[in-house]
Amino acid sequence: MTTFKLRKITHTLVSSGLLVTTLGISLIGCTSLCRPCVPRTQTNTGTVKNPTAKKNPCVPNPGSTNPCAGKKVNPTNITRPANYRPYQGNQADLRKYGKNFYNDTNLSTNGRSCQSCHQDGSLFRPTFMQPYPHFVAMARDLAGLSQIELDEMVQLCMIASMEAKPLMWNSRALAALTIYTTEIQQALPELHSNPGRSRNPCAIKDPRRINPDALKNPCALRQAPISER
Repeated sequence: MTTFKLRKITHTLVSSGLLVTTLGISLIGCTSLCRPCVPRTQTNTGTVKNPTAKKNPCVPNPGSTNPCAGKKVNPTNITRPANYRPYQGNQADLRKYGKNFYNDTNLSTNGRSCQSCHQDGSLFRPTFMQPYPHFVAMARDLAGLSQIELDEMVQLCMIASMEAKPLMWNSRALAALTIYTTEIQQALPELHSNPGRSRNPCAIKDPRRINPDALKNPCALRQAPISER
């Protein structure tokens, strides 16, 4: 009697399609849960963001203007004075001081440093690698100069980018920044040709060089380290 009732109930469910629908839902759920090698639907299709990446404050947002655009500079404030004699000192010491000044936000009034705009050699135009004096678009646009010396360019950045007063022409700070920037100028081609020198601690690395089994997909083919191929 009990068997007859179960058969009757099953027949009724099959006829109504309810049992098929229920089984279908169960199978779909099992398909996604029981197949670890099938990628699941991503709910967030946005670009993965680097949690430690610092936004360059000197790069304008889309649709906005260059943060330095329109801030005209009096060319006499950035042009070498007559009988100009730069600060003289030990070159190694000046490079050391220059590196400190390059990262010093106290030189500005807006919390920026030279490093803020030029981290890892960014935002340098190709002309930067030419011997000074040479043409710089920023100097032309803001001060109307057809060419500029490197120490004059430092002064221009002090006024336009860092919104501060220019440095004293005979100061150690100006001499140190100029020497250190020259060092960056010389190292820039190598930095651009070898992106692996980037200091970003979150830069994506080849997992095969670190751990050939780093991929979490249990069905992924495991490859031998590059050094063993």
